[in-house]
Amino acid sequence: MFGVTTALENKGNVLTLKGLNLRNCPIRSPPQDIVHQGLERILQYLRSAMAERPVSVQRSHPDLPPVEKLRLSELVKSSVESCGDEEEEEEEPELQRFRELKHKMILLDRAELGHGSSRTPRTHGSLPVVSERVARDRELEQRIHKHMQVLQERRRKPKGTVEEEKATAEQDMRESLKLQQELLRRKQDKREREYRFTAFTGDILPADPNT
Repeated sequence: MFGVTTALENKGNVLTLKGLNLRNCPIRSPPQDIVHQGLERILQYLRSAMAERPVSVQRSHPDLPPVEKLRLSELVKSSVESCGDEEEEEEEPELQRFRELKHKMILLDRAELGHGSSRTPRTHGSLPVVSERVARDRELEQRIHKHMQVLQERRRKPKGTVEEEKATAEQDMRESLKLQQELLRRKQDKREREYRFTAFTGDILPADPNT
């Protein structure tokens, strides 16, 4: 059996009306007077019938095949991951600076304890204070790292409506500002303790060979 388009393209090869007897064909059979006028008149009738059909019927586009959908999904995923990698490259230096700051603060605490043991008796409360400070620094580092992971995951897999995404972005911004302010306070505290340490001992905090 031929399709309508095939029939029109191969009109010289269609010898009988059986070639136009299409299954589920939306075009009705030509009237008998058209049939008696010959093949050319029949083809002209079919062309006219095709032209009168709605555009949506003539040019209906099926959904993308599964392979094309998969390719499109992979393309979108690759684009989002590329965007996420760029964001990670921009955020990673800030985390690295925080780690360096935390390490220097630990060195400062150790230096304070070392000089205190040689000049003044070490109090029982000095070790708990240093331990609490180190624990707070470690907790802040974990919060920053976790927050960045959440941001990267949301960029890769956005969820919800536009309004929900906007509300989530605002919440993430507030959390980022909060962490940034806390990090600045830790830096200021480190400078003050370093100044007091130098003024009290006359020494300078030795540079860490790993930084």
